[in-house]
Parts: sequence; structure tokens; C-alpha cells
Amino acid sequence: NGSADLTPLDKNKHQKWLEYIEKNTPADQGILCLPVAPGPRVWQYLRTAEFMYLGTFHKTPIFNGYSSHFPEHYRYLRSEILAGFPTQSILHQCYTGKVKHIAVKAKKGSPDRSGEFGRYWLKRVCVDELVEVYQLGRVE
Repeated sequence: NGSADLTPLDKNKHQKWLEYIEKNTPADQGILCLPVAPGPRVWQYLRTAEFMYLGTFHKTPIFNGYSSHFPEHYRYLRSEILAGFPTQSILHQCYTGKVKHIAVKAKKGSPDRSGEFGRYWLKRVCVDELVEVYQLGRVE
């Protein structure tokens, strides 16, 4: 619709998952933040901008990229995510890209996405009213 909610973001409402990410993500790994922008318009990137801002508090690399830098791998991954998350292909790309956690904007009543997806698994490890955090691993 071309509009965006520009209500100021209160980082204190995100404290639980921000602390979890900061304490439980090794320095050589990162996170993926969902949802991704659904299209190319600036206002469609508001959610990703919020995750970038919150990244200044947990200080963990964001696999999706940063404001003016979107890694080449992300273009293809974004298309796959928009087609349906999670899939083995998406989780493979994240795992090989050293993603430890996936932060998903919580929706009231949304089901737990924990489970096995081919050779990879997701386990919900932190939940608050705004974000669910899943740990990504590989089935051994």
C-alpha cells in the first residue's frame, strides 16, 4: 500500500531475545532475520531496517546484510525465503554461511517451527511477544 508504521522502536521490548543472541552466538557465526523485504520499494525494507538497528545491541553479524550492503548470496536466498520458509535448501545456505540463529518476527498464535528439514533442524530457543529465536543445526 506504500505506507509504513513509523512508530519509534523501543529496544527495551526486545531485551530478552537481544540478550539471548548476544550471549549464545559464537563470534564466528551470525543470525538470519525474518521476515525479509517482500519487494524492492524502500518502505518494504522497514522490518529489515528494524533488525539492523537492533543488531547494534546484540552485535552479531546479520546474514541478510546491512543497509547499503546486501551480499550476493542474499539475492537468491531472499527469493527462496519469500517462496516458503523453512526448506532444506534455505537451511543449507544458512548453515554453510555460519548462521547459528534465526530471528523471526512473532505473530500471535503462530505455530512453533521447530523440526527437521532434510539434513537440518530448527529448535525454538527463545520466545517473547515480538520475536522467536530458533537455533539452526545439522542432523548428524
